[in-house]
Formats: sequence, structure tokens, C-alpha cells
Amino acid sequence: MTASSRYLLFHALVLLPLFVSGASGSPSPAAPEPRGWNGIYRYSFDGGTTAGGSGIVVSYTLVLTPTTCRFTARGFQTDEDIVCTARRAPTSVAVAFRHYGDGGTTDRYGNAVYSVGDRLFTLERRGARVLTRWQGYPLPDERPHPPAVYFRR
Repeated sequence: MTASSRYLLFHALVLLPLFVSGASGSPSPAAPEPRGWNGIYRYSFDGGTTAGGSGIVVSYTLVLTPTTCRFTARGFQTDEDIVCTARRAPTSVAVAFRHYGDGGTTDRYGNAVYSVGDRLFTLERRGARVLTRWQGYPLPDERPHPPAVYFRR
């Protein structure tokens, strides 16, 4: 397990229950929606195989807690750790770039791919389904993707 995976699990499994129960010593948020958007969301992109037969698979994880928004992407030619902001509404949550996991706003190659506040994607509740609207975050095939169910909690 990588350090970033341990970090995400710690925040999701240890700090979230403490914060929600008020055991952290801080007051709980006023009348929080039960679970609301908080949780761990996962999506696995399967882009088939390369000409050489390598699998084009990328796993995405979004962790939302009352105080944390973290988006990671790991897999084929992809290794990103993004600290994000989550603008929450009752039926949607907009996920935007804040900085990379190392605190910087440029990727490991020095490229400023996103500006602070750039919307990456939005999750939207439609009945029992959660649709994803990809906005500034490109999937590996760099094609447009219609709103659909991608992430699962």
C-alpha cells in the first residue's frame, strides 16, 4: 500500500467518523445530511489494450469527507494525486482543482495543467444513480464522454 493510499484510508476511515461524531473536540457541522456526499468513490477506466498488448486501465478514487476532497488516478501512464475542493449542493457536488498532493500547482513535469478552481468534474444525483459530468479532467482516451454513471460509492 502506498503512502497516499494509507493517507486516504486514514482520513476516510479514522478522521471522518471522529469528526461526524464530534469526538474530535470540534463542533459538528450544523445538521449534516446523513452521509451526504461523504464517502469513497471509485471508477475504473478500461481503454482496451495498446498495439503491444498492454492494458490501458486507470483507477480513479475520489475521497470526500467534511474537510477533505482528494482525487487520485493510478494506472496506465497515469499517477496523479490531486487535492480538490468540493462545492456541495443537495443533488450535486462540483470537484475542482486546488493543488497536487505535493502542494504545488504544476505536475511532476512542471506543467500547469490546471489553474486553481478549474472544475474537473461534477457528480449529480439522479434518483438512485450518481452521474458524472466530466469537465476539465480528461480521461485517457481524450474523447468527450457523455454524462453517465462512472463512479460507485
